[in-house]
Amino acid sequence: MLVAIQGFRGSFHDEAAHRFYGKDITLLECVSFRDVCTAVAVGTADKGLMAIENTIAGAILPNYSLLREFGMQISGDIIHRIVHNFMVVRGTSLHTISAVESHPMALLQCQAFLGQYPHWKHVVSDDTALSADRIRKHNITTTGVIAPRGAAELYDLEILAEGIETDRQNFTRFLAIERKNIFINRHSIDDITHYTIPTKTSPRALTATIVIQADRDPFSLSTALGILRDYDMACGAIHSIPIIGKPFVYAICLVTTFGTYRQLTEVSDTMRRNNISMECLGIYPTAELPNSPIPKT
Repeated sequence: MLVAIQGFRGSFHDEAAHRFYGKDITLLECVSFRDVCTAVAVGTADKGLMAIENTIAGAILPNYSLLREFGMQISGDIIHRIVHNFMVVRGTSLHTISAVESHPMALLQCQAFLGQYPHWKHVVSDDTALSADRIRKHNITTTGVIAPRGAAELYDLEILAEGIETDRQNFTRFLAIERKNIFINRHSIDDITHYTIPTKTSPRALTATIVIQADRDPFSLSTALGILRDYDMACGAIHSIPIIGKPFVYAICLVTTFGTYRQLTEVSDTMRRNNISMECLGIYPTAELPNSPIPKT
């Protein structure tokens, strides 16, 4: 299976992809999230994995727009523990470091550690693993890198400090994506289950990412939330997505959890009766927080 990811070998996308799809996959390394969606849409890759939100930095809202633009179907998600490590070329002393390089999100998530070294220059890169590869290839001993442990192993770097993220409860949710998009049109159970997995027994066994839109009704969001409440569908996240060509008009993306397909189809019917359009980007098993240990300070 060829899986497209944003980033390179040794990155958090690499770790999450192998956790979700298994060890026997080949990665298609992409520079941007748009490249990931393009690869999946045209068939260059079989599947894709893309980050969608982090417990510290929040949601990556443009990725929801990309899912709709490319007609992607969310087939699953995985919550991955983010552990940042400070690594250098082997033999490098901490006292010789004058710069730190990493992805901007990694730098943002390690401010407490970096605050101990105010004289370091912060260098922004496109990918944590790419930074690790760069200092190894060029034998740069004045720059350290913040990256996953796998990058240190892959590029033969030495970890000088591990678990340096400011918040130990640091998790990123990644979406598994495929080519076929789900639209709830005829509002029947068969229409939904044709594309999805069997219902589990847990009352919150399933997650659906839905997008609602009602341009002329300023109260459409409150109406939609009331409908979800009436059918016992919990809402875990709410995001506003700009509608291109309609300044300051937004679609609303809702990440909901529920137990049966009937709940979702009845919600869809009720939304329609209230003149609210509802698009389903995917139905998939609800992910759980991993049991990986939290590193000590």
